Amino acid sequence: MNAIIHRWLGALGLANGESNWVYWSVVVAIIALVIFIADALCRRLFIPIVRRIVSRTRSSWDDILFNDALLRDVAHLVPPILVAVLLPMAFLNETSMLEFLLKVNVIYLIVVVAKLLCTFLSSLYELSNRKNSLRNHPLKGVYQMLKIVVICVALIIIVSVLIDKNPGYILTA
Repeated sequence: MNAIIHRWLGALGLANGESNWVYWSVVVAIIALVIFIADALCRRLFIPIVRRIVSRTRSSWDDILFNDALLRDVAHLVPPILVAVLLPMAFLNETSMLEFLLKVNVIYLIVVVAKLLCTFLSSLYELSNRKNSLRNHPLKGVYQMLKIVVICVALIIIVSVLIDKNPGYILTA
C-alpha cells in the first residue's frame, strides 16, 4: 500500500520522502475511508440481517437481548479493530506515532467494550424483569452494581494502558 501511494504521489509530483505531510494525509484518508465503508456495511447489512433473523423466531427473549442498542454497540467494535489492523501497515517506520495511535485506539476499544457490556446488562435486566418469577426481586440494584464493576474495571485497564503497567499492579496498589 505504501509503495502504491508513493508511486501515485510521485506521478502527481507531490512525493518527496516518507515524512511528507501529503503522504501521511493520504494514508490517514485511506484508512478513514476503509473504516467508514466497513462501519456503513455493518450498520446497513449486519444490523438489519440480525433484526430479521431475531424477528422471525417465536421466542421473545432474543428480541429483548438483541435490541437495537446492543447491535449498534456491536457495530462500534468494527472501527477500532480495523484501526488496529491497518495502522501497523501504514506507519511502518514511525514507531512512536504508531505506539501513540495504537494506545489511543486501545483506550477507545476498552470504552466501546465497556459500553457494550453495560448495554448487554441492561438487556438482561429487561429480560429478567419480564419473567413473573423474577419480577418481585430487587434485581435493578444488582444489575447497576454489575455496571459499576464493568466501568471500574474498564477505568483500571485504561489507566494501565496509559502508564504501561499490568492492571494487577494498579489493583494491588
